[in-house]
Amino acid sequence: MVRSCRRSCADRAERRHGPAGQGARHPLPARWRGRHAAHHHGGGAGAQQLYLGRRAAARRRAARPCQRHGGDEPGSAHLMAYAKPLPADLRLRYPAFAAVEEATIQYWLTDAERFVDESWAERDYAPALIARAAHGMAEGGLEAGGASIPAGVSRFRSGAMDLSFADAAAAQAAAGGYKATRYGRDFLALLARNKGGARMTGGGAMPCDYPGRLLGYPYV
Repeated sequence: MVRSCRRSCADRAERRHGPAGQGARHPLPARWRGRHAAHHHGGGAGAQQLYLGRRAAARRRAARPCQRHGGDEPGSAHLMAYAKPLPADLRLRYPAFAAVEEATIQYWLTDAERFVDESWAERDYAPALIARAAHGMAEGGLEAGGASIPAGVSRFRSGAMDLSFADAAAAQAAAGGYKATRYGRDFLALLARNKGGARMTGGGAMPCDYPGRLLGYPYV
């Protein structure tokens, strides 16, 4: 049956591509013949060759550097699911820190790792580190490199130092903590999504004479 099936395949190939002829290349590639034997004839030498070929191709792909992420090591970027953000990522997300030195931004990104770990969702890991680092820099007066008017200021005078804040900004500053900066509020939103507090469930109150009233006992 195997020989007859292969013969019929060859006949169909000759009708489609013409006869192979003396010394001509076989109309069916060897890889196709091996795959056909593996699927239609229950394994054999063709199935083994196909399996070994796939294994070799997988090893070659694993040995190549990661072209998608530009990694230098073979497949290194694919193994790092939680990639730490760089100072350039923080500047891209928050342009107000474009004038801050790279070493300073890297310090605050490293400091933010005390508050964000790999228990967070992967999609929130890098944004949370960036938001926490930006909050720390904003509290230290590093926003916009210290060269522009801070956010929330409604009026600024240089002579007599007449400085007034908007009501919303004043309320946020008075609240303190993460709510004092927009970056801290971004971090709070990510924190609530990943580290939500305990959920409260409602319950009914039990009367003090239970189950006496249900059993007909006198009320005391």
